[in-house]
This record gives sequence, C-alpha cells and structure tokens, in this order.
Amino acid sequence: MRTPRFCRSRRGSLAVFFCLVLAALCLVFTTWLQAARTRCDEAALGRAMASQVQVSLASFDRGLFEQFGLLAFDPARSDRKVFSASLPGTLQGSPLTLGGEEPLLDTLRLDRLIVRQMGARLPGAWLDLFLTRYAGVNRLLAPETVQPPAGSGRLEDVLRRSLGDLAGSAIRKTASKLFGKLLDQLADEETRRLLTDIEGQFRQFSSQREQTGSDGLAGELFGGLPDFLNPQSLTRMSAALDRLFDLPDSPVFGKLCVVEYSLAYFVSQTATQVVDGVPQDLVTPDGRRMADLQASRPAELESLATGIRDPRLAGLSIRFLLLCVRSLIHMAAILTDTGRMAAIRGTAAAIAGAVAAISLGTVVLEPESITYLIVAAQALAAGVRESSRLINGYGVRFWPGRGEIHFQLWYADYIRLLLYVIPRATLVTRCARQIEQLFGPDLFTRCTVQTRYGGRDIALSGGYDG
Repeated sequence: MRTPRFCRSRRGSLAVFFCLVLAALCLVFTTWLQAARTRCDEAALGRAMASQVQVSLASFDRGLFEQFGLLAFDPARSDRKVFSASLPGTLQGSPLTLGGEEPLLDTLRLDRLIVRQMGARLPGAWLDLFLTRYAGVNRLLAPETVQPPAGSGRLEDVLRRSLGDLAGSAIRKTASKLFGKLLDQLADEETRRLLTDIEGQFRQFSSQREQTGSDGLAGELFGGLPDFLNPQSLTRMSAALDRLFDLPDSPVFGKLCVVEYSLAYFVSQTATQVVDGVPQDLVTPDGRRMADLQASRPAELESLATGIRDPRLAGLSIRFLLLCVRSLIHMAAILTDTGRMAAIRGTAAAIAGAVAAISLGTVVLEPESITYLIVAAQALAAGVRESSRLINGYGVRFWPGRGEIHFQLWYADYIRLLLYVIPRATLVTRCARQIEQLFGPDLFTRCTVQTRYGGRDIALSGGYDG
C-alpha cells in the first residue's frame, strides 16, 4: 500500500518539538516568576513587619524608663501605620495583628530585669552608703593627731585614740620589718624574670579564654568604634558588654539588688537625711528630688515594706514599728545598765513608800513592779522621740547604752533591714503592684507582629533583650 505523502513527510517536526519544549519552558519560567514574586512579597512583608516591631519597641513608656529604669511598651499606644506605609501597592490590603509578649509585671521577669538594672550599680550604692556613714575614716592614720573632745564618741574618734600614736614612719618601719625580706627577694633579677614569664603565661591564658572568633573581648570593646548602622556590629558589641558585666547568679546577690532597687527608685515618706548636722535631699537615680514626688507618689517604700496599699496607713504602720523597735532597744539598754537600774529602783522604793504613807498603809505597792513600769515608760518615751527623729531624717544611735562607739542608723537603714526580712518574690510582687498603679497592667518587653499571606500566617517578634 502506498502511504500518503503527508504521513511520510518530516517537514515541521522540529517546529512541533520546539513548541512542546517552549510550552514546558514557559510553564517552568512562569512557576519561577511566581515563586520569585512570592519571595519578593514575603521579603517586603518581612521588612514591613521588622519596621513595625522596631517602631513599637522604640515607642517605650518614657515615664517608666525615667522613673524606674525599665523598658516596656504598650501595644495600644503603638503607631500601626508604619506597617502599611512600608508595603508596596500590591500588598496594601495585608492584615496586621500587633500584640505584646513577656509581660513586664510578671514576677520572674521583673526580678530578672531589676537584677540586671542594679547589678552594675550595687557596688557603687554600697560604697556611697559606706562613705556617707563613715566620712573621714581615711584621715584616721594621719601623722598629725588632733585630740578629740572629751565627750566625743564617734567611730573615727575611737580609732584615732587607739591609733593616733602611730606615726607614718613607725608604720613604714613596721611594714619594712615584716615584709622587707620579701621585697628584697622580689627585687632580685631571677625573681623578676620568673614573674615576667608568669605574667606572659597569664596574658596568653586570658586571651585564649576571652577569644571569640578572631577577636577577643578587648578587641570587641576597644578595637574600634561599632558601626551604629550595622545590626551585627551592635549585637557583637552588646554581647561583649554582657560578658564584661556578667552578674553572679546568686540568690543573695539578687536579694541585695532587689532591696537596693526598692530604696533607690521608690519614694519614701522621709525625703531628707541629716548627716553631721547637714540635711541632704534624697534623690532618685535620674536626679529628681524625692520631696517633689511625695505628693504624686506618697509612701511607696512603706507600702513595699508593709504590703499595705493605703499610703497613709502604711506610713503609720512603719512609724508604729519604729516606735516598738526603738522602745525595745531602750528597754534592753536600761535593763543591762546596773547604775541606771539602781537609780530607778531607788525611785520606785521612794514612790512605794510615799504611796504607803499617804494611804496610811492601806495601799501597798511592790517596788519591783513600779521599777519595771518606770523602765517601760522611759523606754516608750525614748521610742516616741527617736521614731519622730528618724522620720524627720535624723540619725539615731543604735544602742543607747554606755559605750564609746556611737553607731547611728537612719530611717532608710531600718527600712533596708525590714526589706531584707521580706521574701524576695514577695518584694518583687509588691514592686510590680506599685508600677501597675502608675502605668497600668498592659506593659510588655517583647513585640509580636502577625499578618496573613498566601493562605498562611507570617509572624515576627522582637524584644529589648534581643
């Protein structure tokens, strides 16, 4: 049979093949183009969400940061227009859900933030406390000694009377006698070379321990200024600073930080402190006088110490507590003072005799009972007087009995001792309650932005800790 010419012809077969291949390539290229457009849209959404997160975190509560040194934001106050303004025209209809995570007022989180806030400041706070209490101690061993007044009983006066005869030359002579041979050995050439080798090995060990990547900790901090437009540079710089100021994870250290934070940031009913007859205004870490804040934030520290929400009642409770403590201390001092007790017993015997004489023997009082009543009255009167002085900012001698050391405590010292007794979690919870009264409960340290694209949800989050 003869095949038709059309069936036997091979003309156009190559064109048909190219048409088939071209259709497949068009399908592949269209798929790639759609995938590229999808990735481009996702990248645009990611940039818009990152901008929204950064703006939300940048709109932190300024008052909270100024008054308490904490970073937190309220999602309801964030500008939500940044997300839509950062999107191209094809994505303008994308939905936005903005929320907050990690509430600031959570006890564990607030505790961690307080420790981080006060960790580096704690040594300075304790040093300032020591210098305030014992100013002038560094002048005790001066060569020229000045005899203190006869009635002086301050700590530096006691030490001066004990050590005032030690001149500077005598101290140096004694030190030379004790450590002279050691200094001669250290001055030897062989010893200096050995010390140099030890120092070199220590430096090498330190550089190996601190090395991160190609640069060490010192290189990250002082090798050059960070690029403030480069997030990676800022991240490395912050990580180096975190390692430099790494805080010890100790419950005792954390409790000290929480107590000192409470004393530094919360307003007390005592706004001044009189040291050596000079009144000093108490100020917050941001430099504001606590006397100016008492009207808007009354007795916050007393509320922390007592757990009472009413500021007036909390202040009265602290006053009553101070009265009781000072009265008990005075009672103990009187009972241990034999001379004073003898005088009080004589007065009690005279009172009992006078009452018996006036009543012609019908009323007989025990002198010992009258003695303890007089002791209690004197202790109570002294407690009332000294509690008022403490609240007014004056220091009060801790032990009123006889002695040469006049160790004084101020109002803040008694509050500090009381805060040490309170459990750490309870104290942090009370701090959160005071902050909530001022700034509300909707404070978060982490921002979350969510949108929907291509039938699936896309979310991005960021916080102040990274």
